[in-house]
Amino acid sequence: QLVAVLREVRYLEMRASTTQVIPDTAATIYAKNETYRRYLRNLDLIVLWYNKVLETIMSVEKPLIQKELDALDVQLERAIVQLSWTSEDAWAYIEQMREQIHDLEQRVQAAKDNVEQALVLMTKWSDTPLFERHEKKKDCALLN
Repeated sequence: QLVAVLREVRYLEMRASTTQVIPDTAATIYAKNETYRRYLRNLDLIVLWYNKVLETIMSVEKPLIQKELDALDVQLERAIVQLSWTSEDAWAYIEQMREQIHDLEQRVQAAKDNVEQALVLMTKWSDTPLFERHEKKKDCALLN
């Protein structure tokens, strides 16, 4: 809804029509247009990274970061319950959450990349045997 209001006010300003007056509340909101857009861009990143972690994490990996996910969920709950677009500490909260979630996403991705590299290396190892028997003996001394 916020994006729609900002878009409508921008269109009204662009038309600069004297027959249509921009409501005071809409003009007040539009005065903080760049602030709200910055909030939205950062919130979109937070959602993207958080969802990426939840969607790409395997069930065996989840217990390794479960405490951290639980702590993030508690902090995100604060935004749902307490914060609004006009809260004084909204930007500080958004920055803090962005940094924490980005750090988690980067660590999870680095771990996944490391596992992938290890799998590639192990695949190369399987191409050549570690030990080859050169003798072609038919009988074995241990079986006699």
